[in-house]
Amino acid sequence: YIDFGVGDEITIDYRDVDRTARILSISAEAGEGGLQWSLEVTDESVDVGTAALASNTDGGETGVGGPGTLSTYTKPDSSNTGHTGTLTEHHGNLIITTPNTVIEDMDVFGNIQIRTSGVQILNSRVRGGTSGDALIDCRHVNCVDAYIEHCTLVPDYPSTTWNGIIGHDYTAKWNNIYGTVDGFGVYNTNTGHQTDLTNVLIESNWVHALYCKTPDPSHTDNRTHNDCVQIQGGGGVTILGNSFMANPGAGSSVGLSGTSCVMITPNVSACPDNVIEYNWMDYGGACINISAKNKGPTTT
Repeated sequence: YIDFGVGDEITIDYRDVDRTARILSISAEAGEGGLQWSLEVTDESVDVGTAALASNTDGGETGVGGPGTLSTYTKPDSSNTGHTGTLTEHHGNLIITTPNTVIEDMDVFGNIQIRTSGVQILNSRVRGGTSGDALIDCRHVNCVDAYIEHCTLVPDYPSTTWNGIIGHDYTAKWNNIYGTVDGFGVYNTNTGHQTDLTNVLIESNWVHALYCKTPDPSHTDNRTHNDCVQIQGGGGVTILGNSFMANPGAGSSVGLSGTSCVMITPNVSACPDNVIEYNWMDYGGACINISAKNKGPTTT
């Protein structure tokens, strides 16, 4: 006997974490071994999308929290990522050293460098300048709990060095990133912190149309190595519900495309304890590329 109905609030045990959900609809039918049922639910414990699915497909009257799946993600694209509305221009780089600073509705003709804790960057566009390597730089040792949401990250002057967001201890959601070499870079090179878990969450972003270019003297094959995400150390990265397209964008050299959607290369340190789930991936030489560098285990 299963006692729940449409509109009821339920708890789902997902990846050993209890999540609160509300039932939208219920369907059931007789199958081999007993009753097979499914629920369409909203996930009210996290802001990650529109609908979830819990289901029992192996027969019997198994209650909520039994065998099933939970996926709450809407595919990110031009309609739901990046900034909206009128923005206020700022010319020059923004170097943030005051804790809990909020940058909102800004059009930044430069890059943003986060050097403190609790910084939020919301509904903004970041263009970079004539040179640089990170449109949003989270590499400073004091960068903790950075939050970037609904931003458009595209360099006005694409080059073989510009990337989207680089560093550690950041959360990025619903951002539109294109025209860069990499969308996201994850690592911590600060002394004494190279092996720390990076505490990075990359969720519901759209990374596409990368700047695939030759020549690039930083690589022995003289071309960019483009990835939507590259993890180079620390691990502890969670990648959920993103749309990754490692396709060549405007200004790319003829015949070049991205390397991978997600690249894990422990150049800085080992890369343990990563979660990659419910993403859309296309283009590039591989969807997920994991390499060994003799710096410890990579677990994903």
